[in-house]
Parts: sequence; C-alpha cells; structure tokens
Amino acid sequence: MVDVAQGRILWTRAGDLGATTIATGKSERLVDGTNASPVYGQIEPRGYAWAQGKLVRWRSGRLP
Repeated sequence: MVDVAQGRILWTRAGDLGATTIATGKSERLVDGTNASPVYGQIEPRGYAWAQGKLVRWRSGRLP
C-alpha cells in the first residue's frame, strides 16, 4: 500500500500502480510499470501524481 484517500487504497505490484475502492473491493491498474522501472504514486485532493524513473506526472480529477 502506498496511500489511502478518496475511499481508495493506492498500491504497487510488480512495478504497476493501481487503486482499490475500499467499499467495493474493485481494483484497477492505473499506470503500467515493470520490476526494473516501478511506478510510485500518491493521491492528492485534486487528482493523483506518479513517478517512474526521473519522470513525474499528474492527472487531475478523481481516480478512475
């Protein structure tokens, strides 16, 4: 588990970044990564941010 907010748990597995809705248990992969180049993320009030290697990206709005 990486972060918890907006009723979601943000997680990493095999380098991918994903989210699970706490109320329903439904999981969704958000960003593809690899074991060699994993993705790390954080939920923010207005979206979520993630980093992979030297790249940092942001997506506004609620998690999908």
